[in-house]
Amino acid sequence: MTARNAHQYEITMSGSVFSNIKAYLLIPPAVTGECFLVHFACYLARPFFAESNDVRPEESPLSLITEQFRNLPGDLLTGSALPLTALGLTLITAGIIIAALALAPFIRYRISPHPLSRTPHRIFTEGIYRRSRNPMYLSHFFLLSGWGLIFSPALLPLTLLWVRHFLKRQILMEEAFLEKNCPEYREYRERTPRWFRIRNS
Repeated sequence: MTARNAHQYEITMSGSVFSNIKAYLLIPPAVTGECFLVHFACYLARPFFAESNDVRPEESPLSLITEQFRNLPGDLLTGSALPLTALGLTLITAGIIIAALALAPFIRYRISPHPLSRTPHRIFTEGIYRRSRNPMYLSHFFLLSGWGLIFSPALLPLTLLWVRHFLKRQILMEEAFLEKNCPEYREYRERTPRWFRIRNS
């Protein structure tokens, strides 16, 4: 990683929630959450783009959105939507499991997992970290994929690309920071893939 990237990361890591609101809105967890809201909003807005005669012109936007919200279980658990809902729930479950496994050592050693933490923390190499250097970020892809398949599949490629952009940016900065502050990180990076390996070599 370049010195410039490492310098940028140190600047980002030194901010507080009050002085760097913009930075907090552009970290991967926040970006993923924003994409969740976009998918759900697109689902609620479907009546405005429907060509069906069931949509009555005299209905207010609020009433259309409220009715769409009330119809949510029926829309997602019946008919052609059911397979996508089942696949989406499977991916969400996988994402939750991966996130829990990734957070477990942080909880055990009482270390903050926050990506804007100023203090460099130890490198975990056991458990899920033997198979992935970035399991928490991997969980973002599973969670967003599942959520997107359930609520607005057509939008999913765009939101995945958007989240991938911020994940890649964050990962590169973190790698530069770890290489500078944790001598053992280089060896760990060489033996562990960035995303996931099913079997240990």
